Amino acid sequence: MDEGNEGDMMAGQYQHQTTIDVEVRGLVELQNKLEQMWSDLNGTPILNAMRDCTLMVERDAKLNLSEPYPAGAVDTGRLRASIWPTIKFDGNIIQGIVGSNLKYAAAVEYGSKPHMPPVEPLIGWVRRKGLAGTYSTRTRRRLGNKEDQGQQDRALAWAIAMKIKRVGTKAHPFLEPAYKKNELAIRRRFEHTVEIIVNK
Repeated sequence: MDEGNEGDMMAGQYQHQTTIDVEVRGLVELQNKLEQMWSDLNGTPILNAMRDCTLMVERDAKLNLSEPYPAGAVDTGRLRASIWPTIKFDGNIIQGIVGSNLKYAAAVEYGSKPHMPPVEPLIGWVRRKGLAGTYSTRTRRRLGNKEDQGQQDRALAWAIAMKIKRVGTKAHPFLEPAYKKNELAIRRRFEHTVEIIVNK
């Protein structure tokens, strides 16, 4: 070996190339399985899991509203009937939403800040709940003529409106407790679905 070559080798200039052939078996099958898993994670199995979970929350939210006042918030049943699950897709994201399209749903769930409410709906509420007036202990029917009853309902409705104006309304949560009650079952449902997809 002459000195020039030895110096080049010491300086790290020496290169040796080796070719190794590697055969990967089952690569196409693995790729197909991964594509199927990806499809399932964004497809019917996950969609079915999301549907099941939103139905669980919807059921318990409606049950929470089924308690009579004051524990619950049932008056006409309109809010309870408006609770509906929806599933939305945004690219690879699937969202399960349970809620209501009624304006007052948030005020029932979270309460409201002080504000002056419309009095007319309160008059109907007072009448339906039988909060004003005098009632017969024998027949349990309201006493007095319709005009007097209407004045009593209006007076109490105004008093309630003034209190809401001062302090707002108390929360009667129905959605959040429904979600919390089902949180573990929801997690387990998705874990089970993903496990089935992966082990397919």
